[in-house]
Amino acid sequence: MAGKIVNKRELSEILGVSERSLTDWQASGMPMLVNAGRGASNEYDTAQVIDWMIQRAKAGASRETQSERLARVRADREELALARELDEVAPAVDFERVWEEHILAARSRLLLLVDQLAVQIETKYGLKVDLLLLQAPVDQALKELVEHELQDDDFDEPDDESSDEADG
Repeated sequence: MAGKIVNKRELSEILGVSERSLTDWQASGMPMLVNAGRGASNEYDTAQVIDWMIQRAKAGASRETQSERLARVRADREELALARELDEVAPAVDFERVWEEHILAARSRLLLLVDQLAVQIETKYGLKVDLLLLQAPVDQALKELVEHELQDDDFDEPDDESSDEADG
């Protein structure tokens, strides 16, 4: 089945890509009906081009051209700049510093907790508490925190259901 016969400008509008991308694709084997040469208008059969694109995608050969990659990187950069303006992202060092402060505060609180519990138990129940008995689980918990290796899934975003539940 034959498609519509178009020039490069029309094909770029139909496919939603730049004429430069079409030039790059031609070098990768995109079919042309007429290769008019430099300065003249090539002609393309839209059905053939679309079929070529489908076959290329199926074969996994749809690699980015340099201009496509540059456009993608620029778009990513703009998206990141907007996210920064909206305070949706922050540098990792800011999170590391805050996280470290929280961990140190929690560690200090856990270490003080042992003595506080011993005093409360002794005061309320009149029992002498073996501090080592209370200290061992705290020490184990702190050891596990230190030895915890971050996994990739530690940073996965929660699915919609779990974040809805967390919001209450």
